[in-house]
Amino acid sequence: MKQVRLVLFAVLLALAGCGPVIETQYTLIPPSSPEGRMCVAQCQQTTQYCRQSCRLEKQTCVADQRSRAMMDYQQYVNERTAKKEPIKRTPSSFEQTWRCNDSGCDGACQSDFRTCFATCGGQVIPRQVCTAFCS
Repeated sequence: MKQVRLVLFAVLLALAGCGPVIETQYTLIPPSSPEGRMCVAQCQQTTQYCRQSCRLEKQTCVADQRSRAMMDYQQYVNERTAKKEPIKRTPSSFEQTWRCNDSGCDGACQSDFRTCFATCGGQVIPRQVCTAFCS
């Protein structure tokens, strides 16, 4: 776990030297018609379902990773015990829950919402904003 943190810190430190971090933020202007607003409400509901699906997918992934970690840990314990070597690791040192990052899923939900919003007659106005290492 310490090694993962060290690598992550090194990567973040390297990225800091690369310049500013720019992200796109969106201003949403809703449609003026009642039909358009009803359409946007449906878009919002679909987005909620999408996000719930992302959360469920992540929970399933984390549970799978923890199950694999326990199997890997048990194999490690068996090997160490057979060699009469001390057990130095814990089950959590075998976990790879970082593989369960759901930011891509949530980003897709947001992108789909903006597309739906515009299809309903709303305006989506993108704007580039510096969020880190700005000068």
